[in-house]
Amino acid sequence: MSQAADFAGVSKATFLRHEKTGKTTAEFVVKIARAYNVNEVQSLINLGFVDEAAVMEVAIEKALGMAKNSQILAEMNKRHDPEARRL
Repeated sequence: MSQAADFAGVSKATFLRHEKTGKTTAEFVVKIARAYNVNEVQSLINLGFVDEAAVMEVAIEKALGMAKNSQILAEMNKRHDPEARRL
């Protein structure tokens, strides 16, 4: 356990307190996740700090903003009926 605390860059007392009480903070979750190269957002979702639907909503909007026109058009082509006159 002390090796895990050292590896994550947190005090042993803090690590033990979180384990003993069974409670933690989002900040602590992120520190541990990053130290062990685990996705911090998924860790926050798994522990109930963040709602997955809210994350997906932001992720979709962000992805659309970053997508190239060709990527958006390719996705639209996958979704429409080629025989339809309108989308």
